[in-house]
Amino acid sequence: MNTETSTPLSTLLSAAREVMKPRWPKPDVIAYHLPGERDVSRTPTRILWPGYKERMDLHGILYFRAGTIVAIENAEHLEPMLDSKSLLAAARECSNLAAKLDGMAQTIRDRQKAELACLVEEASALVLAGLANGLEGAFFPLLPVVHRMLTTTYAPPDAIRKLASDIIMRRHPLNVRVESRPESTSHSIDITVFQAGDASLHMLAEVHRETARISWQVVTQSGVRLIRGDASGAIAVGDVCRTPHEALTLKMRLDTIIPYCRGER
Repeated sequence: MNTETSTPLSTLLSAAREVMKPRWPKPDVIAYHLPGERDVSRTPTRILWPGYKERMDLHGILYFRAGTIVAIENAEHLEPMLDSKSLLAAARECSNLAAKLDGMAQTIRDRQKAELACLVEEASALVLAGLANGLEGAFFPLLPVVHRMLTTTYAPPDAIRKLASDIIMRRHPLNVRVESRPESTSHSIDITVFQAGDASLHMLAEVHRETARISWQVVTQSGVRLIRGDASGAIAVGDVCRTPHEALTLKMRLDTIIPYCRGER
């Protein structure tokens, strides 16, 4: 959509994107009311916003429902049928919602100030030591968590098998789950390390004869995202540890699991 000239449609799109921008701490979407679906058409043809799909969730504010689901950014063909006042009212509702989300994130920071300070202190130490690239802005405190995963990408096969065995035999103190899938030349061990809401963090080990290759994945209803050494990795991690408290909990859990990968257990 060409947004150089502001229109009610482009104003709504900008406001909806402000709601959807990544935030950390991540406010709980259950804690506020989603916008109610309403007809924003000025013609007999009904065009509903938000365009909720199977269920109401925040992503619906980026869509219209006009028989089919249409992304606002691709809705130029609907523009002649849309009511400008309704679109501007929807944009104001999005702006109010974005401000509320920002306020909720700040409340979490204030209430978990001690946990946040611990994360920031370690993140700063990693950067000063040249051990990690600094993440910018709100996601900077997640650097210690991301760094642990990015520096654990290979392990001795026997070490991974011992970790999986200890979890299965309940010798491991953490509440994690293991799945093993035989392949033609190797087998995969999938360890669910942490869960929060509809998101879960997985350590996937592809175990070969000489080594085990480890990848870290965040799984949500939207799909699977690999943890990488850029902002996208921190955003994905922020979906599974949504608060400083959860981030510290995950960090401690990793500190129990990762020594296995180094053959230290």
